[in-house]
Amino acid sequence: MNMNDTHAVAAGLGILTIALVVLAIMLVPAIFYLLIQKALNRCSPECRAMNPGMVWLMFIPLFNIVWHFFVVMNMAKSLGCEFQKRGTAEDPKPGQTLGLVMCILFCCGIIPILGVLCSLGGFVCWIIYWVKIAGYSSKIAAPPAVLAARIETMISSARSPALPSRSGRRSSDARRARRHPFPNASSARTSPLRPC
Repeated sequence: MNMNDTHAVAAGLGILTIALVVLAIMLVPAIFYLLIQKALNRCSPECRAMNPGMVWLMFIPLFNIVWHFFVVMNMAKSLGCEFQKRGTAEDPKPGQTLGLVMCILFCCGIIPILGVLCSLGGFVCWIIYWVKIAGYSSKIAAPPAVLAARIETMISSARSPALPSRSGRRSSDARRARRHPFPNASSARTSPLRPC
């Protein structure tokens, strides 16, 4: 192998390495955008503040700086509406404050000296925001608490026959005693609280 072939192979490996690094760098945000799209898809259509497919506009360079603010705000509106609809006690706009801090820190990343610190802070906020949105998404994936309670009640009532509460029996007996001060013999035998 001559010297030109060696340089060509080294250049090819260098380009391949750079391409793999760029692909790996793009893969992490793609997974994050997929998570956001999944969370928006789990929201009911009437609660969605934006179309889930619009998240992928974040891959457009420079446009994504501004679009990230819209994604964070619309995500918070969608999650807040969904939690309110399900009757779950959550923040009215879940994740909005952290998301906006993340966006502002990333925008401040272009400042010459302070930019490094802002970018690091934005990266930390991004990880925390990712975890929060994943948690909210998993809460939405679970059936609503009201529906789960109804299902549990139906299952437990199917297992054991429904009995009226003792207080319900006493109040009906008291009403019966007020209407009929001297109950006849048949009602005394059928009453569950009277001795036979």
